Amino acid sequence: MLARLLELLASLDGDERQTAAPSLAAFGDTRAIRPLCRLRADPDAPARQAQAAALRELVRRSEAVPVVVPLLRDLRGEERRALLEALDGSLDIRLCPAYTELIAEREALTVLLAVRGLAHAGDARAVAALATLAASDRLPELREAAAATLRLLTPYRAAPGQAWTLWWQDNAPAWSRLASRDALIAELYDPVAALPTGLAAWQPEELGVLIDLALPTRAVPGWVPARALACLRTQDAAAWSEAIAKAIVIQDDHERRLELLVLLDAVGGAQARGQFERLLAELDAREEAALERWRTAKLAPPDLRAERALIRQVLDRTR
Repeated sequence: MLARLLELLASLDGDERQTAAPSLAAFGDTRAIRPLCRLRADPDAPARQAQAAALRELVRRSEAVPVVVPLLRDLRGEERRALLEALDGSLDIRLCPAYTELIAEREALTVLLAVRGLAHAGDARAVAALATLAASDRLPELREAAAATLRLLTPYRAAPGQAWTLWWQDNAPAWSRLASRDALIAELYDPVAALPTGLAAWQPEELGVLIDLALPTRAVPGWVPARALACLRTQDAAAWSEAIAKAIVIQDDHERRLELLVLLDAVGGAQARGQFERLLAELDAREEAALERWRTAKLAPPDLRAERALIRQVLDRTR
């Protein structure tokens, strides 16, 4: 079936090429990714559009990353740019090392597409290369894109320029350590790989990203939250219960607090009972403060009934 569809993709008939592309996407075989990367050479606009849509669909599959990464290194010119454009918006940080390598390319559009890719699928492993680009003498568009991506990945807010060189000199050891952490975190993005085992060497405060990844509304590939939760459950329940409880206390968003409460229950279970008791007391204080703001400033208090009901349900269950 794949062979026949690829034959049609190479047909002299534009209609056949246009028809073959969505069929390849539906078939789901990642071996079609490389042939589809040749779409820019197709003289027929509808066929090109169909191939671009098929390529975008295929590269979003979880099993596509082991195919895509070597292609980003091997392809050149229009074929690689077609692949980079198809990947635009991908959230899979397994792409980060390949994108980072492309920052050193001479072709400006390739670099720009790679830097934009890192804005979605980047992590600490990309920071050194991005800082170098942001402080370089390359095109202003490239330097600004690098600085914009760095502002997403780091707490520093500098414009393009030598400020990034100075920042990196001061922060290189910490971010190099985070890069090794993110190499482990990237293993969570492979749905068929074993859970990373090296995380026990890290403190919960260094692995706060695991909490975010385990929340169902996090902007990550759909299979990541369940793997992050499974990973959390292999760690020290008491330490992680404390870390999640701290995240709840400092969180003001009501929906996110509910998500974190559910996560605390899933990770800590009965061992988290003390945390839930303290959170109930914290909720009482939060509610009293909200009522005081209503009395003095007429600001409507938030509805905390769902949080209170969830906490009491857990406490009743763990007696």
